[in-house]
Amino acid sequence: MKKQFLEILTAGDKDAIRPFLRQLNEKEKKSLIPVIKKESERLYHFVETSSNKYSPVGTPEQISVLQISTYYCFDRKNIMQTRIWRSPSVTIINDLLADYIPEWLEDYFLQIELSDFHSGLRYPMLLEWIKQYPLNFTPECIANVFVNTMSYRKNEFKIGELMNNPVFLKEHIWFIFRYPTEIHRRYSGEWYKGFKELTSTNKTDRPTLLRESLLAVNRNFNKVLTGWFADLFLYLQPTEQELITLQDELFSTLTCVQTKPVNNTLGIFKKLVTNDQFRREEFTGYIPQLLAAETKSIVNTTLGIIQQMLKNKTGNQKEILSALTNVFINKDESLQKKAAHLLIQYAAPDEEFSASLAIFEENILSNVKVLLANFLPGNNIKEKTPDKISLVTTEKRIIREDNQISIPETYEDYIFFFNQAVDLPEPYFADHIFSQLIRWTNNIPESSYIQQESAFRKICKQMDKYETRYTPSLRIVGCLLYDYLLYLNSKYPEQTKKIFTPWQKIREEQKNREEESKDQDYPYKAILTPVAEMDCPAFYNGFREIALCVKQKIESGDTTPLLSTPTHTPCWIDPVVLIQRVALYQQSDLEPNNMDMQLAIQRCTLDDTAKALHLVEKELTGEYKALFRFLLKANTKPTGIYNHPTWWRTAALTRSPGEHFPEFNHFIYSNILWEKLSGSCGWEVYIRETTNYKKEPVRYPDIKLNATPYKLQTEKPLFIESLLSVTQKGKHNIPLTGHDFCNNAKMNIPFFLCCIPNNISPITSIIAEKLIPYSYWEMPEKKLLFHTMEWFYQLYPKVFKSTDFLFLAGGMICIPDKTVSNYAVQIWIEKVNENTMDSFELGKTIGRLEYYELHPLKRFTDLVYESMWNINPLHNQALLKLIEGIITESNPEPIKNTKKLLEIYSELLAITSNRTGEEVIHMLKQWQQTPLKKIVTPLLV
Repeated sequence: MKKQFLEILTAGDKDAIRPFLRQLNEKEKKSLIPVIKKESERLYHFVETSSNKYSPVGTPEQISVLQISTYYCFDRKNIMQTRIWRSPSVTIINDLLADYIPEWLEDYFLQIELSDFHSGLRYPMLLEWIKQYPLNFTPECIANVFVNTMSYRKNEFKIGELMNNPVFLKEHIWFIFRYPTEIHRRYSGEWYKGFKELTSTNKTDRPTLLRESLLAVNRNFNKVLTGWFADLFLYLQPTEQELITLQDELFSTLTCVQTKPVNNTLGIFKKLVTNDQFRREEFTGYIPQLLAAETKSIVNTTLGIIQQMLKNKTGNQKEILSALTNVFINKDESLQKKAAHLLIQYAAPDEEFSASLAIFEENILSNVKVLLANFLPGNNIKEKTPDKISLVTTEKRIIREDNQISIPETYEDYIFFFNQAVDLPEPYFADHIFSQLIRWTNNIPESSYIQQESAFRKICKQMDKYETRYTPSLRIVGCLLYDYLLYLNSKYPEQTKKIFTPWQKIREEQKNREEESKDQDYPYKAILTPVAEMDCPAFYNGFREIALCVKQKIESGDTTPLLSTPTHTPCWIDPVVLIQRVALYQQSDLEPNNMDMQLAIQRCTLDDTAKALHLVEKELTGEYKALFRFLLKANTKPTGIYNHPTWWRTAALTRSPGEHFPEFNHFIYSNILWEKLSGSCGWEVYIRETTNYKKEPVRYPDIKLNATPYKLQTEKPLFIESLLSVTQKGKHNIPLTGHDFCNNAKMNIPFFLCCIPNNISPITSIIAEKLIPYSYWEMPEKKLLFHTMEWFYQLYPKVFKSTDFLFLAGGMICIPDKTVSNYAVQIWIEKVNENTMDSFELGKTIGRLEYYELHPLKRFTDLVYESMWNINPLHNQALLKLIEGIITESNPEPIKNTKKLLEIYSELLAITSNRTGEEVIHMLKQWQQTPLKKIVTPLLV
């Protein structure tokens, strides 16, 4: 049977395939599925047939045979997983329906009509199918087929022909209002005109159309589609009497999660409120919910309706005034003042009303409290703040029992760890795989190696995936494990054959692809290679040298541990353990691997070094003793013999990144710009001049670091220097902010930052430089910034440099992502608690970014109210300094939302009992000559 099928396929015999498939039973059809899939992969493979033209390997006749076979043989699961261009076309299905109707047909068309691809099924054909065959297409599928058909109408159909169809007018029209479609993206203006024409010619019921438009907004559609239906209702221009009749549906829109329908309905109610038939008591019940809305326009319009109701004395005045107090949940001063004036005009300041208002007292702004003095008896308008504010916090130690990494004690524990590391890779998983290979490879019977099969199978699959090329941790581990298997296979070929065979198969396939493409413009480079043969970017150099060291240890039987293996999550090394490891090398008269020592120094925690220093004096001698005394003891100068300049320079960058040591002037690294490696360089916002796609000159703000690029050392390079080459352009280099790197940021960012946890600024500064100026974010860049901010939160520096403030400020304002901004705010909160945050400097950084309005200032003012406002007196003082920093660096020509920033500043001055800072007076005087005069003048008094 399979042989016969392959013969028909090879011949591309469309006439023979149908009779052949008809006579198969279900079991036989199922047995053909793997064959069809395999041949599809072969025949649908695209190759270049001429310059920049590609075609599948299979002929058109062979492709048709495959599609017909797919239609007859595939079940629901397989057809749903089939790519759209490999599925049977509508033309083929139309020819085959009379012969056979698969059970998956309706679900299949619903799936692809809702996807970015369209099936080619048109509404007239769908109607014919329903008429001729026992098909039950879902209303959702019918709605989407109709809408997608209309999107192609200019070439195939006219809108009138379809919308005048009796079946459509009687039944199918209403499916569009009840199920999600892409109608808002398909000539929406033409649709509006079409619906209006249907009502004006009485071809459809106008009241029903209006009602369905309103009901559609609460059917959990996306924001744009929901707004489309809300606008359709207004486009149909309902009369006042129609609006009165539709009050049930109008009130239901007030509960919509999207703001446009709510705003539209409130605009309607503002006109209806004077109509005697308007249900004012029902509206009063919605007032608390509406006034608590985050959208200012909703609150503002609601206040306008309330004002009319109070003015005309319609409705329950007491209930309306009581509900009005909910506006004080909102921090907007203009809204609070508007509500306060209504209370002053229409409410009596009795004891009962004062008690209900007191619930919101903490949220009422100081200027509004002045207006409501009679309603808040005994209220202290200004909150007295102690002269000295202190908040006792205990800094969390890095080396703790709860974050200690457990080390396998037995081979069974090691096998469990190996499988777990592959499934849930932590930043330290590569290091611990290296260390465990050294420990166990030559210390177990050869029969035990087969127990590693499961873990090796998982990593083997990863080594044939495209994204592994841009995931350093996986690639280094995979290539070392290939070397490890080569070693094992040479010693125990029979015992390791089952593990080694799939690796060798992938290796040969990749070598063949590499050989076949070597003359192409973009030749393929094998991912799986021995470590020594890896053709990869320079930033792999340090890791590759450590991997080669591991390989050498395995082959020589040397079980001396690596120095750089972390002891505590996510990447820290206990200095006591590090000194013990170094002492072991000294006692064995072995020299540690250069890169291994550098990485160990970079990961060594420096927050509690007394015990480690005692061990240094006791266990180490010579250069080791001098080196670690310098690393672990703050404010000491380097002394001793400098046989290993790379170790000393790494120790200096780890302990004191921005400090210059004359003792190292004779090292070969004197030409390196240390501000680049330490992340202590400055930065600036400047105007970039370029041209757009029309070759027209354009100017836009951008950011650049004040550090000249450097060249990678060829002799004895530093580990960090190689690591940062990821930011340099050149052959084989992967840019840190490139899409491929960004898409794998979840693994790449911790891998890089956990190599330099004491000095992460060089990496974060590059990301800040490249990403903060972005206006239009794509998913890869969002991933990169999210994961960098996540790890910045875990490893943030003790003392912030200029570029650290830049990255933190960018996290607060450069991307509308609450998770990123919340991480940034939490860092600010914690460092204010520790008294290690210069809030004024952070504010100046935000001010410099906002000078050219790189990002909307509203993002910051919203963040203040959401996450930074009134945490406690200490943070109020810090927030005040932060905003003063913003003001000092702001543009003399106020940007949008500067007024809101000044309202926040004014309120902070009131609740902290401070006077306007001397630093901001100059800028405030300039703003006094602008439309901000009204709010600025009181601040200068």
